[in-house]
Amino acid sequence: MPPAPLLQHQYVQIKLSTRLDAFVEERNLGVVFPTPTDVVLSDTDVVQPDILFVSSERSRILTRENVRGAPDLVVEILSPAIAERDRTIKLDLYAQHGVKEYWMVDPDARTITVLLRGETRFGVAGTYGEGQILRSASRRRRYSERRPAALNAETRLTYADHLKTPDDERDELLKGTLAMPPGYRI
Repeated sequence: MPPAPLLQHQYVQIKLSTRLDAFVEERNLGVVFPTPTDVVLSDTDVVQPDILFVSSERSRILTRENVRGAPDLVVEILSPAIAERDRTIKLDLYAQHGVKEYWMVDPDARTITVLLRGETRFGVAGTYGEGQILRSASRRRRYSERRPAALNAETRLTYADHLKTPDDERDELLKGTLAMPPGYRI
């Protein structure tokens, strides 16, 4: 059995997942799960991202046991022991199976790199540090390009409201997420 993640990893994970969950739940956008949650990408590829988000529109991939298919957003918090795997093997798996957005959180550098999937692979949409406003890479696409054909009026309103979230709310979402509380040195 691999060792447990470092305390800094656990701290960042709980802070980010709690804030992301509150943001998503308040706007009725979908659901957020922390690890351990199995994501079955194929018969041979099962992963457990640190944090994942599945939109309401794609809730059909949620089962009682696991997530069957690519989440909309996957977040991996880099740890020294497995950072290379997150940057290579998991990156390729997530791209191959259709994850739309991938955040790599580096607690040591106190940054979040946001990657957006193109046709077949991810491209870096931005890297954000403490005090900066992190905007979902998928927000950069125009609303009409992202809208699934089957959206109903209620979903459009919810989605449009999500796009209009004020910058200060997004900033508040991540404030203090990347740093340990005062007095802790890890």
